[in-house]
Amino acid sequence: MPRFLLTVSLPKVIQQLCTCALITDKTLQWAESRKNALTALSLVCTTVGIAPSSPGGVDQVTLAVIFRTLIDGLEDYTVDSRGDIGAIVRESTMSSIQVLTNTSQPELLEADLIRSVLRAVAKQSTEQIRRIRLLATNLFSSLVYCDPTIPHIEQLEELRSIIPPPPLDISTEKECFDLWMKVMRLDTYRKAVITGLVSSIGSLTESL
Repeated sequence: MPRFLLTVSLPKVIQQLCTCALITDKTLQWAESRKNALTALSLVCTTVGIAPSSPGGVDQVTLAVIFRTLIDGLEDYTVDSRGDIGAIVRESTMSSIQVLTNTSQPELLEADLIRSVLRAVAKQSTEQIRRIRLLATNLFSSLVYCDPTIPHIEQLEELRSIIPPPPLDISTEKECFDLWMKVMRLDTYRKAVITGLVSSIGSLTESL
C-alpha cells in the first residue's frame, strides 16, 4: 500500500495487524495469518518511516506497541498434525525485528524493550529447529554489533567477547550449544537460554 494511503489510517492499520498477530481460541491454528500480520507490521514501518518528528510516521509509543507484539510472536509454539506450525510465526517475527532495528533510531528503543527482545531472541537461539537457531543467533549477534550501538544492552562487552559479529554459520548443534553455554554464564541472559534449552529438550522428548 502506498505511503499516502497508509498515513491516513495508520493507527487503525497497526492496531488491526497487532490484533491479527494475537493467538485466541478461535485463531489458534491460523499461524499463517499471524506470520503475515507480523511481516506486514515491519513493511508498514519501513513504508511510512520511524521517527518521532516524522508526520504520518511511526512514533516511539507506537513502535513500542509493535515490538511488544513481536515479542509475543516469539512465544508462538502452536502445534497441529503437521508439527510446530508456530515456527513460521517465530521466523517471521525475527525477520521483522531485524528490519525494525535496522530502520529505527536506536534511541527510540527503551531499556525494558531491549531487554525483553534480547532475552526472547536468546531463547530462540537454543531451539530444536536448526533454521530457527541459526536465524536467532545471527539476529542476536546483529543486535549486539549494531551500528550505531543500540542503547541499554546489558553486559554488552561481555556479549561481544563471546559472540562473533554476523554472519555466523553455526552448522551443528554442538557449535550452537557451546556458544550459548558461554552466554549462559551471564546473569542477564541465563534464564532465557535455560528456558530455550528446556523447550528444546522437551520437544525432542515428545518426538521419541
